[in-house]
Amino acid sequence: MTRRRPPFQRAQRGLTLVELLVGLGVSMVVLAGVLSIMVRIGVEGGQTLQTARLGNELREVLDFTARDLQRAGYVAWDQRCGLGAGGSASLAVDEFYKCAVPAMDEFGQVELFAYDPRDATASPVACSSGCSCILYRYDLNGDGLFGSGNFEAFGLRRNGERLELRAEGSGHACDSGTWVPVHGADLAITNLSFDLAYATAPGAGSYAGAFALASSAGDWSPGSTANSCNPTPTDTANPIPATTGDQVCLWRRSVAISLAARLPGDEAVTAALTTRVRLANDFFDGIDNDS
Repeated sequence: MTRRRPPFQRAQRGLTLVELLVGLGVSMVVLAGVLSIMVRIGVEGGQTLQTARLGNELREVLDFTARDLQRAGYVAWDQRCGLGAGGSASLAVDEFYKCAVPAMDEFGQVELFAYDPRDATASPVACSSGCSCILYRYDLNGDGLFGSGNFEAFGLRRNGERLELRAEGSGHACDSGTWVPVHGADLAITNLSFDLAYATAPGAGSYAGAFALASSAGDWSPGSTANSCNPTPTDTANPIPATTGDQVCLWRRSVAISLAARLPGDEAVTAALTTRVRLANDFFDGIDNDS
């Protein structure tokens, strides 16, 4: 006697070969898509970290450059003029102009040049914008004398993929002295430019301030800028031409810095930063034609 299978029961059957292959194919496509997304996320995440690291390193280099430039023009003129401990407690106005102003003039000059150290035949060319080299001075040992006992003729320049600081040497030029990198080998500089801006009229610009000393009245006149105080960008940063009579001018200046870099061996990871540095020491410049 045979037992009949209930109508709701069916014989169990497996997948056919075609169904199995189709399922495997779909699974492989999905797996490939997931792996592709994971790889892309990993690569983009790695580039993001590299870009962040590059940006931080470039920021440190730019901050160092800005801080050093802010010292340009500093001079302890009181030491040069014999004021302070062991010296006089005061200084006559005419003695101040003869003693302090030349010191401020000597340390206050900031010069910009276009120059490529990799070109053995090239010479520095004076410029005022888009320049790759800047020269400046400050009184490192605080004695009021330029180059007395300490190296005080500084500079910054681009040399290939390096940003360099002038660290020693006689003279003061973009193609003389010893220059040392200010960053490590994990940073490749692709652009460096300096722009020097003088105030050309009272109240003009973000850091404006041009004051001509009215020698007859003995006070500073901010009402108008004398023609003798108009700066010429390529005249070794000296706003005062040779004219008759004493000429004294006080100038505020700023330097715009543009800096770009990449990771060595990976041109896809780049960063660029810009800043404008207000030179803390104004250019107090003058010619004593009575001496």
